[in-house]
Amino acid sequence: MRKSEEILDILRRELHSGRWKENSRFPSEEQLMSRFHVSRITMNKITEQLVQEKYIVRGRGGSGARVLNTEPFPKGQIACFCGLLHPYYSKMANGVLQHAMGLQYGVNFFSPGTELISYYLDKVAKSNYIGVLATVGVGMIPSSYPLPVVYMDSILPSEENSRCCVTCSNYRSAADMAETVISCGHKNILIFSSISPNEFSRRERLNGFVDTLKKHKIPDVSRRIISIMPGNYLNFSRIFQRAYKQFPETTLILTDSDDIAFNIVEDIRAMGIEDKITVTGFGNLSWITPLLKIPTVEQHPEETGAIAVDKLIYNILHPDSPHTGNVIIEAELVHTELIPDISKEN
Repeated sequence: MRKSEEILDILRRELHSGRWKENSRFPSEEQLMSRFHVSRITMNKITEQLVQEKYIVRGRGGSGARVLNTEPFPKGQIACFCGLLHPYYSKMANGVLQHAMGLQYGVNFFSPGTELISYYLDKVAKSNYIGVLATVGVGMIPSSYPLPVVYMDSILPSEENSRCCVTCSNYRSAADMAETVISCGHKNILIFSSISPNEFSRRERLNGFVDTLKKHKIPDVSRRIISIMPGNYLNFSRIFQRAYKQFPETTLILTDSDDIAFNIVEDIRAMGIEDKITVTGFGNLSWITPLLKIPTVEQHPEETGAIAVDKLIYNILHPDSPHTGNVIIEAELVHTELIPDISKEN
């Protein structure tokens, strides 16, 4: 470390410790030159850096510098790539923002279309950002990317173990939901799933459903999986009606998101069969769950965002020993009392 950087670190630490109070006079460059045995040019550069970092402000007319902040805000800017229009991700973004601000870091949110993600990631890398938070829609950011990256709401594939990801217990929660509905006597079950290439967490949910149905020897499990293209609900009614025609004895539908559950319930009501089929969700979205009254899974998106901030800041401050791998937040089933018990009917 160069001597100027050592002096900067010393002065920052002393400012943080309260050696000089805010609005008090900061030592002159002559005093600091004598203390650290450096030239005026070196000391001027150090002072200017403290000005740029908002620790001190120069006085007018040579009146000297005074302390502006002992801990300037923000300590650094984080870039968060997160779709803010969806209520689930808006809650996650709120967790990111509130926790980062509490730790004295700023956050800028980016929600570009898929075709612009690489463009804005490149812009962020060339700016003054210190790290990146990214949700599943961003995809896998290349390992060569120069800033620390923490993913939210998706597990990492086995080949990607150099970064950290914060998500909920997708597999276990899906398995618990499947166990719960089977314990209530439901055997004629369909699974509706929407999996994109990057959504490894949804693949875990599907695996949790499938493994549990197979464990209980539910027949034709692979035929009971109905795949929906992510975000494509234009042909949803036709897909649902075709699946129901194939499995007319269906009493319960497992879904991997409240969004899918919402569309299924709409079709069930339109068909007048809402008393015959129960639908489960995943996400506990505040605008869907009370409206539909469905059993679902609370994923704690705000907690996900807050923990992701902690992991990112740690990795920024500890580049030689960063947190890596998957951090799992325990999710839990909610509103399971809405699952009708038909065990005595079977």
